[in-house]
Amino acid sequence: MAGNREPPPEPPPDPKPAPNASELPPASPLGEEVSGPEETKILQAMAFYREALQQGPRLSREVLAEGKQQGHAQRTQERARSRLNVQSWPDGFQGPRLIALPKDQAVAAVKQRRQQKRERAGNGRRKQRNGGGRKSGTELMTPIG
Repeated sequence: MAGNREPPPEPPPDPKPAPNASELPPASPLGEEVSGPEETKILQAMAFYREALQQGPRLSREVLAEGKQQGHAQRTQERARSRLNVQSWPDGFQGPRLIALPKDQAVAAVKQRRQQKRERAGNGRRKQRNGGGRKSGTELMTPIG
């Protein structure tokens, strides 16, 4: 019986061989790895926003509509805008929103105006004219007369 032993089974082959250079995901323009189709779409939308805002600020709704025409979903555009740190502000009081890349001169001007407005406003608290302040409970309950 000692001679009827079977040889040990061979180890199973590796389930996944090491990838070749051609099988690796392409690198993005920013040098980061692309991990899937969602990431590719976001990178394409980022390229669209860089090109669309290259000339300066534009109306947000126009750029969004243009992106939809090119096949970029709204959520993908939002992700791209977030990654690019695209700045947004209203054009006048309750006006349409403008967007621009963070390095744009218009963004710097808007930030400067906001800072000046904050400085003029002080800390946001108004002085009370009547001496103000809350009365303690005993002062409120003082009998008349």
